[in-house]
Amino acid sequence: MKRFFAGGAVALLLVLSGCVNFNYPPFQPGATEDEIVAGVGKPTARYKDGDTILLEYARGYWGQYTHMGRLGPDGRLVSWEQVLTNEKFDELVIGKSTKQDVLLIVGQPGEYTEIALNNYEVWTYHYKQEGVWDSVMHLMFDRNGILRKMETGLDLMYSNGE
Repeated sequence: MKRFFAGGAVALLLVLSGCVNFNYPPFQPGATEDEIVAGVGKPTARYKDGDTILLEYARGYWGQYTHMGRLGPDGRLVSWEQVLTNEKFDELVIGKSTKQDVLLIVGQPGEYTEIALNNYEVWTYHYKQEGVWDSVMHLMFDRNGILRKMETGLDLMYSNGE
């Protein structure tokens, strides 16, 4: 029991002191994929986008952050950014964007559902709107994989009932 308590106390101190960053460190342009993987682990997905590669670091169902690292043709980092933002969602075009476009812009969703009435597949993203508000974005695709609707609102998963 003492070992568990001591380990928990050390972990808590590391988090409070800022030694553990759950929001990933920003990597400098020029970093290699090996350096990134050594720093934050294996990506949750790897996408080819023209002559570049995107490394996705999604946080999953409970996560409100997804980071993407773009590697240039030389295999070195060009950019590193948090992609679950209003600005990124604004890049999606209703009636034009495909599922593949969405993956390249904001990565994989935290959850997948279906709306049988409209025959929509829904991809749901939990995120911090404007970096502050616990929000959820629902992207609805038709059976051809074309984005047909986008809806955002308060993320009740994080609400305390008020």
